[in-house]
Amino acid sequence: MISLSPSGQQLGRVAVTKNSEVQVRNDALTTLYSFTVIKISTGKRMVSINNMKPSASFNIAFDRPGTYVACYLNKSKKTLTQNTCLQIDVVGLRSI
Repeated sequence: MISLSPSGQQLGRVAVTKNSEVQVRNDALTTLYSFTVIKISTGKRMVSINNMKPSASFNIAFDRPGTYVACYLNKSKKTLTQNTCLQIDVVGLRSI
């Protein structure tokens, strides 16, 4: 599972296996905006969601290994709008 919650940290990282289904969930207490997943090597936008309500989730599977970045905005009345990004490293299965 990939948990989305604005923590103020810089780029976090997560590794997932190629073709495995992963749940992406908004664990923040507020709606997250402009959620986008981009494959870094091609610049191709893989997913784009305008807003994700708290506790909303969806499943995604990456069919090609590589590095992806997932970014979203947290618009809170208490803080300035901030962009949070997460690096997703998709790895293929390795035989033993």
